[in-house]
Amino acid sequence: MTGGTDGIGKEVARGLAQLPFDRMSNVQHEGARAKAAVMGYRLSINLLLLATLKRFLDIARRRAEGMDLRHIEKMLREADTKPHENAVQQLKAFALRGCSSAGLLLERILTPTRSDNWTFPAVVRFAAAGPSTSFGSGRGR
Repeated sequence: MTGGTDGIGKEVARGLAQLPFDRMSNVQHEGARAKAAVMGYRLSINLLLLATLKRFLDIARRRAEGMDLRHIEKMLREADTKPHENAVQQLKAFALRGCSSAGLLLERILTPTRSDNWTFPAVVRFAAAGPSTSFGSGRGR
């Protein structure tokens, strides 16, 4: 270790000189600017791919934690009652873990607004009423 930035700069320059730039792209000019442009382009593409991957992982995490309930609302809009019961069970788990939006969605199942256009049978509303009482008891804490 040299302790200064001159040593690091020389090592980086030596490392860049050893990279096979002729096989990395079809750039014919072998000047330092062309090499820096190719490396900058490749670095920006790699950062863009990493940011996209991170965003997908964030979306999956939010969905698993119950912060994104759009997939459950989609299940509630279906005509069959079996997905409704599955959605209520998922909402119950999220509400008991402390997700307030899941509790609000359970309340919307019990008393839907006109804009929701939901018509749930009594079985689904009864299933939503049970978790609502458990969730409601912990609300004042």
